Amino acid sequence: MKRFAGISILTVIAIAWIWAVCSHFYGLNSLLQVTNYRTGIPGLSSLSARRTTHLPSPAGPCRIEIDTLGIPHVFGNNDNAVAYAVGYMHARDRYFQMELMTHSAMGRLSEMIGKAGLPSDKRWKTFDFERKAGIVWDSLAVVQPDLCNYLKAYTQGINDYIDQEAPQQRDPLYLLWNYSPNHWKPAYSFLIQWYMSYELSFYDDYVNRQELLDKLPDHIRNILYMDRPDNRLQIIPDQGIQSHPKMIQAPAAMTAGSFFKEGQMNDYASIPHNNSLGSNNWVLGAGLTDSGQLFLCNDLHLFLTTPNVFYELQLCSPHMHEYGYSIPGVPLVITGHNQQIAWGITNGGWDVTEQYLLRIDSTQPNTYWLDANRLK
Repeated sequence: MKRFAGISILTVIAIAWIWAVCSHFYGLNSLLQVTNYRTGIPGLSSLSARRTTHLPSPAGPCRIEIDTLGIPHVFGNNDNAVAYAVGYMHARDRYFQMELMTHSAMGRLSEMIGKAGLPSDKRWKTFDFERKAGIVWDSLAVVQPDLCNYLKAYTQGINDYIDQEAPQQRDPLYLLWNYSPNHWKPAYSFLIQWYMSYELSFYDDYVNRQELLDKLPDHIRNILYMDRPDNRLQIIPDQGIQSHPKMIQAPAAMTAGSFFKEGQMNDYASIPHNNSLGSNNWVLGAGLTDSGQLFLCNDLHLFLTTPNVFYELQLCSPHMHEYGYSIPGVPLVITGHNQQIAWGITNGGWDVTEQYLLRIDSTQPNTYWLDANRLK
């Protein structure tokens, strides 16, 4: 009885602690963020000690200025020098995250975390991304040598930091998993891209969706799941502003709500949870802002992770001046702005997978059926 009571008390304490460190109090950061060893209070002392860093990169000198929010601002004499410094910072702050993502995409996660990674490896290994990344890299060296050199400089910055980092400065997760960092390869940036593409687009819900489409009446299905959304409202009209002649307006009758009655019961069972990710963006025209400036608003819906998937920074060279968010492993500003334009990314939910009902003959395992014909 005492043992059960002790376990119960420890369980309650653990749950209370998890709730306390993850909750936000009156708009303040969670305790988990405040106590983060890199970006929280424990990192403040080391932050002031390395506010400015000068790096003698192979491409030329570069400088890293870290502001009071811990955001790096990278300056270099050329683009490759900037890439080197970005690699240095990504490795310093997020290298375990970078290795975790690339090892997952290659189907080698078990090398880092042991048997717990085998289910993931069995799923990812079938894509053969490690070999394909090498093929893309060989092609890139021929068709885009400048980008190839940029990725090489980024890789050099990563590996130079890894080589000089003391074990006690490493991400504590390396110690937790008894794993040491390996060198980065330029082609690994493609793995990050493909990993993100998988997370955003590879959904296995087509069967459920097709069942829903089959049950909907045609007049409702054509509104909710139209093949070509020619009547989709593109610009929100304002009563005080004259509509532009090219503004696409949705007919009043083309509303899904008009086909449902108030209090009507929904006969479709809801799914247990929603695994899909999405995003949205919109633009505020210059005529609608007090400053006369145009605003791009970009809301990227991604899973909540610690650390966050994005990495904020500024890149500055004679040919480049950008500010925004990168993804560790990719030396580019994915969403941000320069002095002329702003850009964002939106997940379109494209149909990138196909599913088939496979009919086989147990007596002839090397054959399958296609259009009522047995084929090899």
